[in-house]
Amino acid sequence: MSVYKRKTVSLLLFVIAALLLASVSSFAKSDEIESDRISLFVASQKLLEKTKAVPKNMLGLFMTNFGEGSEFNVGMQFERSLNDSDQIRVSSDAIYLNEESSVALFVTLKAFPVSRKTIPFFIGIGAGIQDVKDFRNSISYHLTTGFEITDNFFAEMRYVGSDIGFSINNLYPFVGFKLSF
Repeated sequence: MSVYKRKTVSLLLFVIAALLLASVSSFAKSDEIESDRISLFVASQKLLEKTKAVPKNMLGLFMTNFGEGSEFNVGMQFERSLNDSDQIRVSSDAIYLNEESSVALFVTLKAFPVSRKTIPFFIGIGAGIQDVKDFRNSISYHLTTGFEITDNFFAEMRYVGSDIGFSINNLYPFVGFKLSF
């Protein structure tokens, strides 16, 4: 074989070897890129699930005419979902009673009989202290029903009684807003 043919064959083999090594290297990089894409996709799916999850806690302010001789009293509410479908909640309320210069405390178990997304209607039952200054004589029960007008605004009617029976004077409206976290 002539020197010219050997150099040509050698150069051709060198080019083929270089192409093979380059293609193997690009496949390796391609696999790294593919695994990065898959991990990015999985992370975005997890983030999407997290953002779609129902918030467990809510904190809100409301107004009511509960209390003696006052047109409106202001209260604060903390509410927590007890299940993943957000059909059952527990809430605790504190109402500043302006005329009595005291605080009323309530704990309520709320249930949404129908899906919240369809009809945001709830019913509830609970217990409370109507006046913390005289808590032994002010323990009461209450029944509540209401609507979540939006995800952040609600309106409810609450019957608060200490004796068995019904009096229209023990029916109080509550209107307020909540923020989820």
